[in-house]
Amino acid sequence: MDDLEQAIQSPGGENCKVNQVRYNVANRGIEFDLVPMMDKYDMPVIAYSPIDRGDSFGADLTKQQVLKDIAEEHKADVFQILLAWSIRNGKTIAIPQSSNPDHVLNNVKAADISLTDQELKHINDAYPEPDAKQRLTLW
Repeated sequence: MDDLEQAIQSPGGENCKVNQVRYNVANRGIEFDLVPMMDKYDMPVIAYSPIDRGDSFGADLTKQQVLKDIAEEHKADVFQILLAWSIRNGKTIAIPQSSNPDHVLNNVKAADISLTDQELKHINDAYPEPDAKQRLTLW
C-alpha cells in the first residue's frame, strides 16, 4: 500500500490507473487497507489468481461445499463462482490463467452470475474479510 501511495504522489503518479495484486476468496488481505485506498483514487483492482486452487490452509477451493452448493444453485461450476465473486463489485478485473479455449469460454460466463446477499454471506462466513492489516500474498 505504501508503495502505491508513493507512486501516486510522485511526478506522473496520476498515470497510475490500476493495481494488479493477488486476490481471491482465500486471499482477501487487500480488502483491509489497499482496496479502500484504491477506491479513494477510483483505481480498479486487477486480480491475478482469482481461481486460486488452495486456501491458506492448503484446501482445494473447488472441493469446498459452500462453493459447490452456490455453484449448483446457479447451474455453474466452482470456477465460475470464484470468478463471479472476484468481480462482484464491478470494480475488479479478474484475469484467470487458461490455455484451454473451452475453459476461457466457461470463465466468461461468470460475468453473468450475480451472487445473492445470502450467498455472499456464506462465502464471507467460510472466507472472512480481514479485520487487520495482512501481508500481501504474492504467490
